[in-house]
Amino acid sequence: MAGERVVIVSGKNAIDEEQAANFRVVSTNLKDVPSSTFSRARAIAATPRALVKEGHRLDQNPEALTKRDFEVLASFRKQLRAFLYFSEEEARRQDLTPQQHQLLLAIQGTPGRAWATVGELSDFLQLKNHSVVGLINRAELMGLVQRQQSVQDHRVTEIHLTAHGREVLDHLSLAHRRELLALSRAIQALSGALEGGAKVVD
Repeated sequence: MAGERVVIVSGKNAIDEEQAANFRVVSTNLKDVPSSTFSRARAIAATPRALVKEGHRLDQNPEALTKRDFEVLASFRKQLRAFLYFSEEEARRQDLTPQQHQLLLAIQGTPGRAWATVGELSDFLQLKNHSVVGLINRAELMGLVQRQQSVQDHRVTEIHLTAHGREVLDHLSLAHRRELLALSRAIQALSGALEGGAKVVD
């Protein structure tokens, strides 16, 4: 067994064909393992996985994190925080709260139509229905949205943007599109840093 890599298989654990090509199966029962081998691998006795290579477990992720990985992840979080801060400040410049901005965007961004129901807005904003109703009430008082009864189903209330609401949203969305393009380029650069080893530059 000198110079040979050893695999001990315990219980129902097994190795696949690729692993079998590189290791020799000593036993399917730890009781059959010689004491010299067992002393080197005894730590596996209390674990469900029993693949051992020179005292090290083989089920660990071979792609160990590097210092650069942490730098890239930290930079990515910084970029996201910067974008969120930008978004909130832009909304406040238009005398809106961030949630009011998200409300307008959710209405105009509803797939296939330019209105939404309270339930749809609740799902988009991840808020309870009564919280969404309060948000709509305030936006309606500000002249940003209006309620309309559905022509197809009178039980359904449609939430539409007013002309003023659309004007405010257009202004915000143009600014966000520019910022989002910059964020997209930054994310691509960070992705390249992870894959190709380029230096992270904030």
